Amino acid sequence: IMLNNTDKLAGLSQEFIDLHTVDNTVQITTDYPDLIAVMKYAKNRQLRRDLQIENLNRGFPANVAILEQLLTKRAELSNLLKYRSFSDYSTENLMVKNPQKVDIFLKDVYSAISNRSAEKISELLELKQSETNSNPEFIFGDDENANTIQSYDVSYYSRILNEMKWNYTNLEVSQYFRYDNTLSGVLKMAENLFHLKFVENSSIETWSDDVSVYDVFWSEGGLLIGRFYLDMFPRDNKYKHAA
Repeated sequence: IMLNNTDKLAGLSQEFIDLHTVDNTVQITTDYPDLIAVMKYAKNRQLRRDLQIENLNRGFPANVAILEQLLTKRAELSNLLKYRSFSDYSTENLMVKNPQKVDIFLKDVYSAISNRSAEKISELLELKQSETNSNPEFIFGDDENANTIQSYDVSYYSRILNEMKWNYTNLEVSQYFRYDNTLSGVLKMAENLFHLKFVENSSIETWSDDVSVYDVFWSEGGLLIGRFYLDMFPRDNKYKHAA
């Protein structure tokens, strides 16, 4: 999403805006750091909605033919192996054993959480109605009303609700978890738990300048037992999903 001004960016930090401004244009991508920030902090509903639509349409329409081919091949495989469906084939070696049990499990989960979910939606809706009354400039479109929680509303109003309940903000907490400090703390904790020693090895060539390499030693005796690479930052042509 390209924005020529910051009118729609209310709620987002100045740091976020500065980092995404190139030649006086704010450029927001569907990368997770951008997506999460906008969904949680952007007051403008249309911006949240537009970015969600952009995110959900990644790969469209190019991937439609690939998906259809995948479904066809799965059906062919299950028929070849004499299964009623690919679901029967894929669950046979799992603990659940068959898709019928999956369906029962999902229905049980829905039954267990439906009341609490309704309570949460009611709380979020109350917040939305309050904001709609006090900030009508964030309303857009004929189909937008204050009586419905849309999917692009959930993260935003959940964040506000948590801040009201617990009197803290993620931004306040984040100052204590800067990357270098957090990395150092996690490595130190792992060293203490597993009796290891991590030593950064800058002599190893990597595929990007922001990738770091650590050798792993036993803390007692100093035996080298492994090596790992940390590739922690987004960049062009890198797989974007955290998992």
